[in-house]
Amino acid sequence: MVRALVISAPEPGRVVLNAGKRELAYDAGLPVIVSRFRNGALLPDGEGATLTRLFDHHAIVDDAEGLQVGDIVDLGISHPCSVFDRWREIVAVGDDAVETWRPVF
Repeated sequence: MVRALVISAPEPGRVVLNAGKRELAYDAGLPVIVSRFRNGALLPDGEGATLTRLFDHHAIVDDAEGLQVGDIVDLGISHPCSVFDRWREIVAVGDDAVETWRPVF
């Protein structure tokens, strides 16, 4: 999973995230929104919110009713090896731990 921040809401039903092709794996399908948070509290599922486009460091989410600037989304990625290939270090965050992974291929 990759965590991203809603950084813009340019029009009703559309938001922009601060993660894109350089942060997300997309070779086996676009990421999907797994969970949503506002001020640390879990938001109800947003049925239909879908990533529709990826740019270098941004993602467009359509049908994003209920999301606003400052919200955080967790994204399920289809192929994590693509992320490992892009970054020398990856911070993994769990319920009880934060780890730094240094993938070696």
